[in-house]
Amino acid sequence: MTEWFLYMSQYRLPISDFVTRAQAAEAAGFDGVAFFDHLETPGAPQTPVWEAMTIATWVAAKTERLRVGHLVLCDAFRRPAVLAKQAVTLAEASAWLAVRKAPSRLRAAGREAAGF
Repeated sequence: MTEWFLYMSQYRLPISDFVTRAQAAEAAGFDGVAFFDHLETPGAPQTPVWEAMTIATWVAAKTERLRVGHLVLCDAFRRPAVLAKQAVTLAEASAWLAVRKAPSRLRAAGREAAGF
């Protein structure tokens, strides 16, 4: 089955506009929204960019059924334990629509990465 995602580059817009656009996408029947994970805006390094996991969690908390994800997450930006914790937070904010794997796998990955 085909799923339709709205790609939203998280730069040049106030955070509230991302929520407005995601809610409009949800009302229009989109299945989800996707973001990118860059430290600076590609091709425009002087343009501010919002952090990927934070903006996704904010949008997930403000929508009802959209799946929220990323085209790519750069593992070099975060320690594995931090990324696992961010993923669990995003998953909870989206009622587990953001993550398709079982919660126990995420939690186990986080524990292993943190050395527990």
